[in-house]
Parts: sequence; C-alpha cells; structure tokens
Amino acid sequence: MFYFHVSDGATNLDRDGTDLPDLAAARAEAVATIADILHDGNVNFLWAGKPLRVWVTDQPNESGKVLFTLNVTAT
Repeated sequence: MFYFHVSDGATNLDRDGTDLPDLAAARAEAVATIADILHDGNVNFLWAGKPLRVWVTDQPNESGKVLFTLNVTAT
C-alpha cells in the first residue's frame, strides 16, 4: 500500500492508501496526481509562493517512512 499526501494550499493526508504493484507505479501515480491538480487550474496558491507537494509514505496519515516527495513551485 502507498499513501499519497497532498499539500496544495491545504494539507490532505491519505488514510486509505492505494494498492500498487511497486515503487515505479507509485511514482507514476504521484506524477498523475500533480498533473490532475495542475490541470484543474486552481493553482493560485502556487503564484502566492506556496508549493504543491505530494509525498508518499508506507503508512496512513503521514506516519511511517516517506518513500519520496514531489514538489512544484512557481516564481
């Protein structure tokens, strides 16, 4: 199980997780998550200096080991 947490002006912690076969699939899912957020167009937080962050852990609610983090910023 992989837990995808998102900070996009607000922090949303994943309690349920996503069952994926491996780390490569989790990385692809994280990129897709960021793409979806950017595509939705509500990214005023980026222009206000707040980063978009997706981090993935091996336990729910931001506990456990952080497997990787993706950050998007705008200047």
